[in-house]
Amino acid sequence: MSYIFLHYADPLTLDEIAASAGVSRSKCCRLFRKYLGQSPIDFLNSYRLERGRRMLPDTDKSITEIAMSCGFASPGYFTRLFSQKYGVTP
Repeated sequence: MSYIFLHYADPLTLDEIAASAGVSRSKCCRLFRKYLGQSPIDFLNSYRLERGRRMLPDTDKSITEIAMSCGFASPGYFTRLFSQKYGVTP
């Protein structure tokens, strides 16, 4: 989790998350499911969304800039996930 907190804005893969903990991809997924009830990528996306949500009221940045600064490669994907999680568009 700390690796995700430090590198959420970077393009991350499951392999990188697992390697940061010194475990295999499958072990990483099992541990996340066991302790957090979600996959590592779902956790990463949730953290990125929360960071973006916090930025929205206090910035002049566009949605695209916020999405990119939170690690999303696509503002459309950020908007879709944001809407699913919070029930409103960013």
